[in-house]
Amino acid sequence: MDTLVPTPEYHRDADGYRELGADYYDRLQPERLTRHLVRRLEQLGHKVTLEDQTTEAPQVQLE
Repeated sequence: MDTLVPTPEYHRDADGYRELGADYYDRLQPERLTRHLVRRLEQLGHKVTLEDQTTEAPQVQLE
């Protein structure tokens, strides 16, 4: 019986090999990951509502 063993993903550059990171595939297709996670939460019985994250920090007025 063959067993699949997860192996880390590496990229070879001029300095040698470097690990691409545990979230490498998540960063490649973030929309796909979002759809998967929403679907999974809905399967668990949750109602999911998403809204875009604001990129600007709220303005604070100092007096």
